Amino acid sequence: LLVALDAMEGSCVEYDLFDSLTFKPQITTFSDSLKNTDFCAVSSSTIDASCFDMQEHTSLLWDFEYPKYSSSIEQSTGFYLLARESDNMHQVLKNSLAHFNQGSPLDKTKCSEILQEISKRGMPTLKKLTGGGTSSLGEIGMLVALRMLQTEGQTNANFDGIISSKEGAHTNLVIPVDIFQPRFDSLRDSLGVETFVRPDLIIISFYMKDSRIQSMRLTPVEVKARSSAMSTHDRKQALNQAQAFAKFLETMQVRSKQSALWGIAWREMLTSWLDYGFRVYGEYDNNKKAGSNWLKLHQDVMVSILSPNIEVEIDKIGRLISVEKNSPTQVLKSSGQSFKDTVVLSGESAVSLLNENQEKEIGKIRAAIDNWGFLSADNIPDKVVVTPSNQSEKSSVSEELDTDDSH
Repeated sequence: LLVALDAMEGSCVEYDLFDSLTFKPQITTFSDSLKNTDFCAVSSSTIDASCFDMQEHTSLLWDFEYPKYSSSIEQSTGFYLLARESDNMHQVLKNSLAHFNQGSPLDKTKCSEILQEISKRGMPTLKKLTGGGTSSLGEIGMLVALRMLQTEGQTNANFDGIISSKEGAHTNLVIPVDIFQPRFDSLRDSLGVETFVRPDLIIISFYMKDSRIQSMRLTPVEVKARSSAMSTHDRKQALNQAQAFAKFLETMQVRSKQSALWGIAWREMLTSWLDYGFRVYGEYDNNKKAGSNWLKLHQDVMVSILSPNIEVEIDKIGRLISVEKNSPTQVLKSSGQSFKDTVVLSGESAVSLLNENQEKEIGKIRAAIDNWGFLSADNIPDKVVVTPSNQSEKSSVSEELDTDDSH
């Protein structure tokens, strides 16, 4: 085996046949294993969640832990737990969603689509979603928020969310934060950061020109789900999680310009997010159809981000998406600034985002917040990018959206 690998790797340079040698699990082995058992686990630092998107949809990514790095952590390879789709799993999903979806039970086909969507996205995790209690409610809120933000991970969705993954020369990736928590904690501990709170999501938007990143914007997003209305104070506290994380990113960015070692750590953190996003998004149908174009973009971004000259804009305000069963759908200013940083989704809106009314619901929200200031700057003069500074001037933004809610 070692001789064979040496010969293959040597061919990289000698014959210029390929760039690198990577490992991929034998999907058929997992599929065969799941025919005889409900779960199958794999542990490896050379694979990621995208490796388990099977064409025949016989398995689901039930739970996973991303590889860690730290001298204090003994086990660093991570794990991936696959589960066989079953009728019992459908019933558990229905029970979990019943909190918001009591009047509109999901049929088997819709349940299967949602399960596959969650498995493909890698968030929220199916294990937590079907676990019941407050954890399950929080994961439902995450699913609703993701369906508002982007639709590419869904089956047969021919419309966009608030931001699509590709908008002209912009690429927009929604990255889960929790899987990188051990890495963040290790970095924050080294920086002496006092608070270790984190948001649920990071929105990465970058603008490409001539195969290089021209601009990049990072926006922390906190997601909450409640069975009752949140108070103004609670919403502000929730938004503070995103703002505290933005301060950590700013601190690390400043340190990266003062120290070569911290510069490496900063760029490695960015590349880990981007690489994860590209691999997961690469399994979406539209990017599969793009073929080599998506792979070329992935390669160009990885090369470009390693340059110390890339200036990254960090959104200091953050965003809050709050799913509140007994509140009207509305956009608010939770931080006390002029920018409307909070979207409150009613129980009815949450249900709409989970069924056939999703496109209509997204349209209402987009009419109020446009792209919500997520996009990085670009060089197209005739295209307006809504940012916190100019969104507050839009007369079309209303405090409460025109929905069919009854209160």
